Amino acid sequence: MKTGMLLFLLMLPFHSLSQTDSTIQKSYVTTCYNLSLSGTFSAQHNWYNDENNYKSIAFLFNGDVTHRRNSTKLKQNYSARTNLGYLKILDSIWLKNNDYWRINAVLIENQNKWLKHTYTATARSQFLNTYRYIYNENIDDYSKTKTATFFNPAVLTVAYGLSYSFWDDNFINFNFATINFNTKPRFGNLKSNDHELAKTKNMYMYAEYGLNIQTNITKNINPYTQWENYTYFFANGINKHQVNLDFSNRISFKFLKYLLFRVDTHILYDALFSTRLQYQLDFTLGMTWEKRIKR
Repeated sequence: MKTGMLLFLLMLPFHSLSQTDSTIQKSYVTTCYNLSLSGTFSAQHNWYNDENNYKSIAFLFNGDVTHRRNSTKLKQNYSARTNLGYLKILDSIWLKNNDYWRINAVLIENQNKWLKHTYTATARSQFLNTYRYIYNENIDDYSKTKTATFFNPAVLTVAYGLSYSFWDDNFINFNFATINFNTKPRFGNLKSNDHELAKTKNMYMYAEYGLNIQTNITKNINPYTQWENYTYFFANGINKHQVNLDFSNRISFKFLKYLLFRVDTHILYDALFSTRLQYQLDFTLGMTWEKRIKR
């Protein structure tokens, strides 16, 4: 009896510690800034019998900011991604060939559960005006027509659901209650292809209710290579006009401290504009600067 009581008293502190460790969550704040700039010069002469010989230069700027805050009750994840690129045909015009930004805020309740409650707000659009350039033989020059502006087109999403976390701060959200707001340019002769929620002089506005799946992955494969994936999927029906997809995948290889080689794959599907996939693949070699603050 005395031996059993002694063993119980010895094991009690370890038993209490294991219970306490399962409920205590590590608190921290992490902020990361990542900026990169790349340039390309291209000269083309009689390339595959193309008579349009020209020289061009291209610049691409990427800026990413992430801020993560973890406490005993709540995980907070804020991120912003920006891309802006221009192509200059020498002795001719500047063409914008890359313009995209996305802001994402995710709040996850810090509970000892496999699936946790999550609240999400996402916005994505572009910075600058977009134009369509058409060559006019009468004036021997290009005429331009505006096709898009800041936050037009745009997507704004507010959602509530469940989140599964893995690899520390990575997660996948299953949002069963999602409100999607969309804007579509109204320039020129563009017409609304559905019943809009509202409209202004320059845009149509839509609202949809459905489900949303979102992934956020940042994984260091080794000290020099990083994999990032952001996937956004929305649906309020099972046909091609009721789904929305934003898939962004990035592999980054850093070397010689400030040099970066990166492969970006970006796939968009938005039936408000087209029922065909929009696809972009970038191979980038340039300068990079990164700063991490953890406390």
